[in-house]
Amino acid sequence: MTDLQIRTTPASGAAEKVYWRSFDQLAGTPEFQEILHREFPEGIADSSGLDDPVSRRRFLGVVAASVALAGMTSCRKPEREILPFNKTPEGMIPGLPNHYATALTRGGFGYGVVVRSNDGRPTKIEGNELHPSTNGATDSLLQAEILNFYDPARSKHVRRKGHEAPAGAGDHADHATAAAHPTNEDFRSFWSEHLKSIAGRAGEGLHVLMPPTTSPTLLRLVEMLRGELGKVRFHSWSPLGIDSVLEGTRLAFGRGLMPQYDFAAADVVASFDSDFLGADAPTLAWTRGWAASRRITEREGRVSRLWVAEATHTLTGSNADHRHRMSSTDVGLAVLALAGQLLVGGDPLHSVLSKFTGKLFADGKPSWLQSLAEDLKAAGGRCCVVVGPRQPLLIQAIGHAINVQLGAVAPGMTVSYVAPPAGIDRGVTFGDIVELATAMKAGKVDTLVCLDANPLYDAPADLGIAEAFAQVPHTIHAGLWVDETALESEWHIPLSHELEQWSDTVAYDGTPSVVQPLIAPLHAPSRSPIELIVELMGESKDAWTAVRETWQERAPAGQPFESFWKKTLHDGVLPRSASSDVPTPPIDLIALKNALVAHTPAVPPSRDALEVVFRPCPKLWDGRYANNSWQQETPSPVERLTWDNAVLVSRKTAGDLGVANSDVVRVTVDGRSVEGAIWIQPGHADDCVTLTLGYGRRMDPHCEVAAGRGYDAYRVRTSTAPWTALGARVEKTGATYRLVVTQEHGTMEGRPLVRENTLAGFRSTDWKATDESPLGQMAKLHGHGQQESDLTKSLFVEQDYSTGYRWGMVIDLNTCTGCGACVTACVAENNIPMVGKESVSRNREMFWNRVDRYFEGVDTRVGLLTIQEPTDDPKVVYQMVPCMQCENAPCESVCPVAATTHTAEGLNDMVYNRCIGTRYCSNNCPYKVRRFNWFAFNSDNAPERKMQFNPDVTVRARGVMEKCTYCVQRINAGKFRAKVEARKLKDLADIKTACQQVCPAEAVTFGDLNDKDSRVAKLAQSPLNYAMLADLNVKPRTTYLAKIRNPRTES
Repeated sequence: MTDLQIRTTPASGAAEKVYWRSFDQLAGTPEFQEILHREFPEGIADSSGLDDPVSRRRFLGVVAASVALAGMTSCRKPEREILPFNKTPEGMIPGLPNHYATALTRGGFGYGVVVRSNDGRPTKIEGNELHPSTNGATDSLLQAEILNFYDPARSKHVRRKGHEAPAGAGDHADHATAAAHPTNEDFRSFWSEHLKSIAGRAGEGLHVLMPPTTSPTLLRLVEMLRGELGKVRFHSWSPLGIDSVLEGTRLAFGRGLMPQYDFAAADVVASFDSDFLGADAPTLAWTRGWAASRRITEREGRVSRLWVAEATHTLTGSNADHRHRMSSTDVGLAVLALAGQLLVGGDPLHSVLSKFTGKLFADGKPSWLQSLAEDLKAAGGRCCVVVGPRQPLLIQAIGHAINVQLGAVAPGMTVSYVAPPAGIDRGVTFGDIVELATAMKAGKVDTLVCLDANPLYDAPADLGIAEAFAQVPHTIHAGLWVDETALESEWHIPLSHELEQWSDTVAYDGTPSVVQPLIAPLHAPSRSPIELIVELMGESKDAWTAVRETWQERAPAGQPFESFWKKTLHDGVLPRSASSDVPTPPIDLIALKNALVAHTPAVPPSRDALEVVFRPCPKLWDGRYANNSWQQETPSPVERLTWDNAVLVSRKTAGDLGVANSDVVRVTVDGRSVEGAIWIQPGHADDCVTLTLGYGRRMDPHCEVAAGRGYDAYRVRTSTAPWTALGARVEKTGATYRLVVTQEHGTMEGRPLVRENTLAGFRSTDWKATDESPLGQMAKLHGHGQQESDLTKSLFVEQDYSTGYRWGMVIDLNTCTGCGACVTACVAENNIPMVGKESVSRNREMFWNRVDRYFEGVDTRVGLLTIQEPTDDPKVVYQMVPCMQCENAPCESVCPVAATTHTAEGLNDMVYNRCIGTRYCSNNCPYKVRRFNWFAFNSDNAPERKMQFNPDVTVRARGVMEKCTYCVQRINAGKFRAKVEARKLKDLADIKTACQQVCPAEAVTFGDLNDKDSRVAKLAQSPLNYAMLADLNVKPRTTYLAKIRNPRTES
């Protein structure tokens, strides 16, 4: 296996670091060897699936003639007539986009965004720099909302069960057949008569199920409806609610509070089953803070230390300095043991905690907890312990007690608490859904309104919701899609998207925002939740009026409401409106001690009684993005899995079960079973399986993207064990299911791609990242200490880029969390098509940039042999790889038609009209970042989908090569804007690439390398800066900052 080693500088002794992408690469399987020998996966260069009868030989025979033709015709103006605006709409300049501040919600909380609108069409979502929830960044889920909005499978018509339209007039039929559907007037007629019966019973029997909301207007209308119909019942339900967060603080402090962590101020962070960099809200703000504590460019910089204990490899665990894999049950014991180390002396909890400490330390393994305790105490309050919401309430409460004991809960320190916003403060979503199920089974529910709720898909499996739902006489569903609940409801009402509705919301920290529409509803029958609640009241009022009525109460005294309203809409946020910190609350010692005395630790999992851990999907969330092709095709951050979920296990557990990757297994929990394909995940806890939520949808047939994707983990998830289930049984079915992973796509075998060091090593030596390249090592070998740039001289006179703009990019491996938001942002900005699972399996995905994930292991040399030592808990490095924009671009020299050329500013540009699809440039690209349109992927897009396209970026045709352009359209727009305003270009203010703008960790920096005062030029001079494959002398403009780890060194 020596031909697979990817090494950095040899470590001390005989050990040497090695980075690997998968167990297949580490084991040198025949499949992986075939990938290396062919360089491209089987099927990528053949004609399977193409209906073109022209052979490759015939195709190459006409290349010479096409060169001349391409040069003559590539730049002709299209012979088409265009019509101008006779009367330009107010506030719109044709060809220039407008930007509007609004907010989007997830989990009930608001996220401030700015939406770009081209000629009245929303086309791109960015973070609002004025809003504390986003600080100008977004994640892949917020980016994907634009595709949800334009989803052609969205519900377009009112539906009534038993009154279906005839064949050919389905939910997505054209206007000629749409008349066969029930209409809004039909529903209003039904409801006006039905409301009389409900009002006669004072609302008894009317139940409304809706997700948690912080919308002040919606909550006000709900109270109004309660006032009119005193016996109406509202139930809150979300499968990923924050109930346990509030209940954990209630146990610790006697009241429900929202914890706020200032990671930027923390020197030491201990995370126990908390994915605060991934799935746990508010991830954007927390990622920004954590990245600030890790950013280092010079030797005297400060770097925080992150400890993580978890069962499943998450983004947070991937970025840890110390990561310890253990079952979710053992994570809880570790928190109790840590508390036993810290809560000493006269603390009344210490004597109770000692029994848990003794159990965990019986085998002597968790000595790392002693080191962690010392690390936390040494931080002097500049630290925090974060216990995830998936841990039991007692464990979370103990985590809060630890923070108080450490002095972290104090002004100017790292932990504070705020009161939860109205609508979230109850935190009883699981209790509410249980109460609703009980009422339905008892026959107490006459009318059930599911407002943007889908209980027939995501409700706990032990409640029997489907059977109880069928017993309700009248059921009404309102949602964006015809989903599982809509198909079984008497009435279905299309719901409008937040980009086409008036509403309001409150962020995690209490900051309120107005939700304003970018466009009139695409589908006329749709309405917003506010409008639907008004309709349930039997009134007629538009959402704009209702929202304004609410915000009139928030206008400052003495300020005219209209000026306040316009300012709020313009900024998208109410300044200085976040909730004030609650004074340091005292720990409820009596409640905690009683809970500890009554607590019986769960039996640790074993080979015969496995632990099942449920996790939200980082791409599909709770399943609402299942019909979003961007999210389905984007690889999951750690597994690099696309279009499916898998049953995740460790290598040891897979061996115990006798299974391999892609084997289908049956997971049985409390008599309920679900089948899914196995994926062996490095770093996963033993005797534990992870099931990912959000897949296995059973929606309307028009939702083709979601159909047949993965398994439905909700089928075995119960209300009593929503996050961790014990005593599970896993059986091999004998079947296999193909899983498509991209972690081995773009493999650059035998190359030193990632560079890293420890903080102590960086500070104590003159180490530079360039020392680890072959050129740097060769310079040291010859003893003349030259740098990489000194050894990459050309034999011919090269283009001089020392004047004018010289665009470049620096990617910080130390702050990049691997979230993949940059990939989705690039897709949205550059009209990149999705190709489907089959094409991805052939390595035909079209992403212009990718995030490579490497596991770090060790090679040990014994004599002349090199023995790979695979570890079950490897360290992880993420590396974003866009086009390198090489100054000596190897792709240019092989193109027969000059379709890829250099601009005067040194950008490696594509001329799509010239490209004839030889793919020579792709074969000659050492970074494997070029993409080829094997089919006309964009030709069959629905009209709604085409509305999302960025008009400043060409939609490419079949047979054309494409790649990252450094968002050249944004560069040109920035230069034009500066020219019009008669000023100099400021790279940070005027130009941000899509990947740079979206990044919550600010790991991407772009700008003019010739401007010595620019941030990108300064980073390029850092001792951590290096160029990937610099020894090839391609002179890439994209460079990296090496990763610096900060492990604790024992004295």
